[in-house]
Amino acid sequence: GVLDTMQIDRRIVGEIVIAARDGRAYTFDGRSGLDSPERSYLLEIERSQLPVWGKIKKDAAGEAYLPLGRKYQNFNTGQNLGYLVVYIRESAIQDVLKNMVMQNRGFSMLVSDGDYVLSYPDAGKVGTTLFDIRWLTMRPGEGFKKTDFEGSPSIVASYKLGGSFRNLGLD
Repeated sequence: GVLDTMQIDRRIVGEIVIAARDGRAYTFDGRSGLDSPERSYLLEIERSQLPVWGKIKKDAAGEAYLPLGRKYQNFNTGQNLGYLVVYIRESAIQDVLKNMVMQNRGFSMLVSDGDYVLSYPDAGKVGTTLFDIRWLTMRPGEGFKKTDFEGSPSIVASYKLGGSFRNLGLD
């Protein structure tokens, strides 16, 4: 496919979609089964100056993808031509997160400000909402705490992404 000739790492990127303002969508690969982004997501991108993370999408095989979209503009005129959405494999994010904690000692996960699970070792929880986040809530200046997580005594450390992640809409 086109993604292979562009030397895009297929272990990280599952698909790239360009959605025109008239609603037409063009995929670079077409084999992924990931179709045109929802209109509500495109409207979020339209209103934002930063890239916008979308809701988790799953392909026919059940693999999860995290969409990252931004306006697609004419370089010379600045005219907004549509939207560029890159579907990042959740498994690639989990590969990075699992190396942050010693194996058999715990796990790492990525959760949005809205309590939406972006990456989790149990693929079934990806794309769900955490309804009880008391175990994750820290007091100012508190980096970790002892708590109960899913029925087990646990130590939870929470780190809010910032800095250069703001440029990716993760603040």
